[in-house]
Parts: sequence; structure tokens; C-alpha cells
Amino acid sequence: MEVEKSVNEVPELKENRDSSMHETNEKEQMHQQATIESILPGENQADLDPNFKGLALEVKARNLELFILPYDKDSLHAMVQQKNLTSCIEMIYNGADINAKDKMGETPLHLAVLQDDLDILKSLLFLGADVSIKNDNGKTAMENIDRNQKYSNDIKEIFSLFEIDKDKIKECKKIQLPETSSHAQSVLKMKTKKEAVLSLDGGGIRGLVLIEILLTLETLTGCQIYDLFDWISGTSTGSVLAVSIANGKSLRYMQRAYLRLAHECFVGSKPYSTELMDKFLMNEFGENKKMNEIEHPKLIIPAVLTDRKPAMLHIFRNYDAPYDDNYQIKDDKFPQPALPSDQTIWLSVRNSCSAPVYFRPNDRYIDGGFIANNPTLDTLAEIHKYKKYHGNTSEQQADNIGVVVSLGTGQVPLEPSRPIDIHFPTSIWETPEIVETLKDFVYLLLDQVCERDYHVVDRAQSWCEMTGINYFRFNPILSNNISLNEIHDRLLLTMICDARKMIASRLDELCKVANLLLGNE
Repeated sequence: MEVEKSVNEVPELKENRDSSMHETNEKEQMHQQATIESILPGENQADLDPNFKGLALEVKARNLELFILPYDKDSLHAMVQQKNLTSCIEMIYNGADINAKDKMGETPLHLAVLQDDLDILKSLLFLGADVSIKNDNGKTAMENIDRNQKYSNDIKEIFSLFEIDKDKIKECKKIQLPETSSHAQSVLKMKTKKEAVLSLDGGGIRGLVLIEILLTLETLTGCQIYDLFDWISGTSTGSVLAVSIANGKSLRYMQRAYLRLAHECFVGSKPYSTELMDKFLMNEFGENKKMNEIEHPKLIIPAVLTDRKPAMLHIFRNYDAPYDDNYQIKDDKFPQPALPSDQTIWLSVRNSCSAPVYFRPNDRYIDGGFIANNPTLDTLAEIHKYKKYHGNTSEQQADNIGVVVSLGTGQVPLEPSRPIDIHFPTSIWETPEIVETLKDFVYLLLDQVCERDYHVVDRAQSWCEMTGINYFRFNPILSNNISLNEIHDRLLLTMICDARKMIASRLDELCKVANLLLGNE
């Protein structure tokens, strides 16, 4: 049994257990049940992951102080007090109630402001803790701050990052969606006949940045992202989010799913287990559900066909596209891709996420980021082909797109680099320098193949300006170079704070986007 194993590994627990062997099995079971109930909200126990009870008990066994819980708090409160960041985050993404109250009416957030570990506070705000909840003394977590404590100013600054000015929210004139909406079109299209397009970059775990920006748009508009866009494209990690939105999953749910995926799949050496990734995707999207079963929005999921030279871009769609070049090739050496009616959703996403080195490819597809890491321009080209095939004139087409929103997963600041000069060494002493130059050249190729900013953004922006389409690009500058498979919680929290700083600095622009999406401008 996992709990017993965990107890045996901890001497203090083993000693306590041995001294209480006279207790009956019935009492032991009652103790375990009390442990579970202290962690799980009673009314929600049946809705949570069945593995969560085992996780709760194991976490309980691995944290000695949890057996001496002051004030009868649940384990999430205790982890906040112990500054156990990793366990705190794990419990939340596995289903623990982030806003649960203890006997004093205090939430974990109320306790977090009294700690000197600011990352605990960041994690709770990042994962959606409600800042408006009051304790039994009528105070919110913000009002619980001790003015004399060491980090009071830093705590207030962190709160400001995760709060949006209420006046800004009021600037966006909300729309009341009909309860019986068929969800066949966006709010913008319902009001103006113009379509809204969302493009999501690739970037692995940095997809959490995309979620932060989209959460802000939902707050400003009062609508779900599902109701705001007619076309959504997403490469690699962006494809996971795009398909999740189309399947009606909430952004908060996806935020936790991303963290769970990272901690489950990015384990061991690369390439990581494809079985774990496949299992995750099948659980999220169904094993047999097909792409054409998604009616709205239209999805554009780029991947790369590698069974030919040169390799070709392929787009997985939830609509038929007989105009696609990949369906025009009549050669048995190059089999045609599956039609949307035959293509499973989970496998479409899997093919777009098959980054070499990180995950082994499925059949002939690899990660779409090698051709369309920022899929905005390919999305516009696809929309043009679709409308042209269905008989729309170029004039009608230009008028039909109202706004394009392109979201990035973060970029690092420019760094100086030495010029690349590849040549045969004239002496053995030049060999090390040539080797370093060759390494720089390989990095150059990878950077340019997977580029998402600079000239890639310029091209998409110019296309939109020429056709009179509103174009917006949001991509925060990151303090650290976050890898696709980063799982260190404190680094991820720094990344999220970088995203929140960008959101705060460009809130007026985001308000403009919100009003455009609502058809107010």
C-alpha cells in the first residue's frame, strides 16, 4: 500500500505508528477517512479524480507537521503555512478547493499573505483564488496584510498584477447571449457579420502564458473564448488549447490540466513517454471522437508531413478542404491525409505536438512548429482559400474578417552573438573555434525554423493592414529562457508574473480588443 510505504520511509512516522499498534483497524480507517475529508470538500468528493484520495493520504504521510494540524485546518491551509509550494500546487491541480475556509473562515489566500514566501501567494492567485472572500472578521486576504510585516509592499504589488481595474471592465459594453444560442458564430459575427480569428503559438508548458491572456479577455468581455471567435488556430501546445476551447472546456480547467500534464509526462529522460501523452489526450478529447464532430469554431491545427521531400505543411481541420494540395496528390507513395470525418481529435493534437527529441512522432507527422510555430499567416492563407473555394469574392472576403488576435508563449530579450563564419580550419588550433561556430549555426537554423516573432509578425501584420483587418499581437518578454518542458514551479511562476506585467502594461489595448470582439467598435 502506497501510504504504508510512505510511512515506512519516514522514521518519525514509523515510530508513531509502532507505538499505536494497539489501536483497532476500525479506528485507523476512521483516521484515514478524516484525513480525506479534511482535504476534500465533502460535497465535491464524488466529482474529483478517484486517485486524489490516495494522493491526499500520501501527501499527508510525507509531511510530518500535517499530523499536528492547528485550528483544524485542511491540508491545503497547512501546506501554505509550511511554505510547501510543490505540494500546494499539486493538490490544487488535482482538485483541492482553493477557496476552502477553515474554522476561522480563512482561505489559503488569507494565510498566504502572512507568509514570507511570496511564491505561495503567486501560486494561489495564478490558480484562481478568489480575492473577494472575507473571513469571519469581515476581512479579505488583502485586508489581512500586516502593514509592519517585511514584504507588505511586495504582497500588494503581487495582488495588483493579478487584479484588473473594475473601471476598465466597465468600459467594455457587455452583450447578453441568448440561452438557446446555437454557437454557430461569434458575438462579433452576430452583431456585425464580421469574423474574429484567434491564433495561438507553440511553446510547450509556456502555453500557460496563452491561458493568462485569454483569461483577461474573458474577464473584460464577460464571455467565454468559445463565444468570441469564429476561427481558432493553434500549433503544438496551442493546438491543445484550441481544441479544448472548441470542446467547451474552461480556461481554469485547462490551466490545471497543463500543470498535471507537465508533471506526469515530463518525467525521466527525453524522449518522454508517448503512452502517457496519448493517454492524457484521449482522456481529454475522447478516444474515438472525430474532428468533424466539432461544429464551432473552425479549427486550424498545423503539423508537418515528413514522408516526403521537401516536407509539407498539413492542417488538421474540423471542416472539409478539397482545395488542400495534400489532397490533390494522386500517388500511392504519398498517401492522402485522413479527412476530418475520419481523423480523431486526440490524434490531430498529438501530431501537432510531436516535437522531435521531446516525444517520438506518430507515424509520418512531426510538430507543426517546424513550419508554423506562429500560425497567424498560415491561418489567414487558409481562410482566404476556404472563402475563395466557397465562392466569396476577394472584396467580400476582406470585409468578412474584423479582427485577428495573435498570442505568443513568451520571448526572451535579444542577446549579442558572434558572427557565423564557417570554413575549413587552416590549423589544428582553429578546430575548437570551428566546432563552436557549427554549434551556433545549428542553433541559428533551429531558431529561424521555429521563429514566432520579428519578421513573422511583420508579415502577418502587413497582410492585415493591407486588407483593413484589425491586428493585435500579445507576447510577453520573459525574464528567463523557459524550456518547453520546464516543471520547476518557481520558474513557472516567474513566467506567469512576466505575462501579468505585460497584461497590466497593455490593458488599454486589451480593452480595445475586447470591445472589438463584442462588436462595440
